[in-house]
Amino acid sequence: MNECHGKILSVRTDLTSLDWNLLRTFYVIVEAKNLTRAAAQLQISQPSVSAALQRLEKSLGCRLVVRASRRFELTRYGVSVVI
Repeated sequence: MNECHGKILSVRTDLTSLDWNLLRTFYVIVEAKNLTRAAAQLQISQPSVSAALQRLEKSLGCRLVVRASRRFELTRYGVSVVI
């Protein structure tokens, strides 16, 4: 998945079509700074958290995090979703 190609999330995304559970999961991931800890807080499996993140990125058309091993960093689009 490419980054948003200049897409401005707040303008181009119809928020009514988003799954709010995916957004909630994303916020927990950001707060926990770790997918495994986020899964524990949400009381779901780590693969489910990872799948939810992928579904949210696909629905927005933007990569929200860059993953490397056991850590991740928010992209500028990930930061814009959090703000």
